[in-house]
Amino acid sequence: MIIKFTNSLSLQCVRKLINIHGIKYTSSKRKEFLINFLNLHKSACKIQREFRRKNMKDSICPISHENLKYPFVSFKINNVFVYYDFYSIVKYLNRSEEFKDPCTRQNIDDNKILEINKLIRYYYGKNSNKVLYSQNMLRTSELCVIAFCVNDLINEINRHSEVTLDEIYGNFMPRLIHYTHQLYNNHSYEDCKLITSAIFEGIDSDRNKNAELLKDYIHLNMILRFMN
Repeated sequence: MIIKFTNSLSLQCVRKLINIHGIKYTSSKRKEFLINFLNLHKSACKIQREFRRKNMKDSICPISHENLKYPFVSFKINNVFVYYDFYSIVKYLNRSEEFKDPCTRQNIDDNKILEINKLIRYYYGKNSNKVLYSQNMLRTSELCVIAFCVNDLINEINRHSEVTLDEIYGNFMPRLIHYTHQLYNNHSYEDCKLITSAIFEGIDSDRNKNAELLKDYIHLNMILRFMN
């Protein structure tokens, strides 16, 4: 049975109920909004509780071995939902080198990690150091940084009417070596080819003849790295 809250409640009483149910970030909201939100929250909890009761594998968290309570995190395994205490699974994943389901050892995909991160920011705060980053997410982030740095390098080269050899070997080449070293060591051939193609197309070696040296370095490095 769900008790529906109405406008007969005072604002102070509604705010106390909001706090009891652990609902955050509502201090600036009006009474009507709070009552509607509270009713929606109660309805959602009721639906989730019934869904969990019918579909869950166990009522005990496999990590903490305690009775499950809100908030929790679920994983779908062979069409059955397995539930973990939110705080226990976050602690477990923060201590893990790889993000795998504790019971099945199946990899947890990035979409699920992003869902857990939303809960982390909600319950621990937006600047929490408990936010999770998978190796794939870190590689994607690094690839974006490399692409941005390479674009900045290309624009800087092309702004020069003529690039001297001192500028090539004292400024541009060391930076290019650093970016490509990170690129080749941590990313796939397809990503490397995409970035290096952008470098070839972006550098205007017709106007800056010495910039052709940078293209030669890229070309030789690709051959040596991926010749097999």
